[in-house]
Amino acid sequence: MVSTAFSCCNRWRSPVGQLIASVGIPVELTLAVVEREFRIRLLVVAGVTLLALLLARALLGDLVERRFASTLNELRHLRRALDDVPAYVFMKDEHGKYRYANRKTLELFGVDADQLQGNGDDLYFSPEDARRLHEVDASVIASGHSNEVITELTSRTGPRTYLEIKTPIFDEISGSPRGLIGISTDITEQQRNVEAIRKLSRAVEQSPESIVFTNLDGEIEYVNAAFLNATGYTRDEVIGQNPRILQSGKTPRERHLQMWAALPRGQAWHGEFINKRKDGSEYIESVFVSPVRDDAGLTTHYVAVKQDITEQRQNERALDEYRSGLEKLVSQRTYELAVAKESA
Repeated sequence: MVSTAFSCCNRWRSPVGQLIASVGIPVELTLAVVEREFRIRLLVVAGVTLLALLLARALLGDLVERRFASTLNELRHLRRALDDVPAYVFMKDEHGKYRYANRKTLELFGVDADQLQGNGDDLYFSPEDARRLHEVDASVIASGHSNEVITELTSRTGPRTYLEIKTPIFDEISGSPRGLIGISTDITEQQRNVEAIRKLSRAVEQSPESIVFTNLDGEIEYVNAAFLNATGYTRDEVIGQNPRILQSGKTPRERHLQMWAALPRGQAWHGEFINKRKDGSEYIESVFVSPVRDDAGLTTHYVAVKQDITEQRQNERALDEYRSGLEKLVSQRTYELAVAKESA
């Protein structure tokens, strides 16, 4: 009782106790009211906090849902765009198994997207081709660097040539490669065209006749080996020069005028020139000059095919002299026989 009385005395001495005593409210009742008010306010704060959390969750969920829908829509657009790409686009995991392929790739393999999932190249290519593809894939993943390679492959459509670019896909957390993405383009026709151009180039370079390409201003852009052998010049000495460096001054001027009158009209021209080599010696050339046209039909260059006919003209001249001498001899013998007959 003493302690209780002492506690009550202390409460009465405090400012709150003095305020309560002045209005005559019992202490026990006052504490109950305060406790009730505290609990009510605590419930109100908890309720407001819970309501705020629910509202924030709703707003965040709506934001996440809208972001997810937007991302999903972008992925659909990306998939459609990749399906329209005129190339083979695909993704593989670190084991070389397909995870994605665009429409062109699926058409090449003759499967749909579900049938492709988890399959390797061994189902779509010969064992040797699949082995070479796996080696390239493994190299890209192991090195972590992109790789560009021209590959000869035989698929169900037959042998084709592809230009492949493969680049690794990295794990965002560990940073290590976890697969690759590849873009492959069928360059079979381009390779055939390149090979055809190589063959044509070799044929022109190895032709026994001199071949000269000039631009429209008459500046030499290309000469073959036969031209260099015939003239004695080196390629560096003639590139950028005009073919007039070969003129000897003995070709009739009218012949050059005829040629340049025909070429600008898109007409070919054929004639003979008396030209001069680098060492000053002269030779006779049979020249055929033709315009070179682009896809639009416009003349972009001139090409001249030339043949050294010096020996041929010398033989013809010797034959003419022999024929003339023979004719004179026959005429002389005929005359002598006629005179002898008259004398008899």
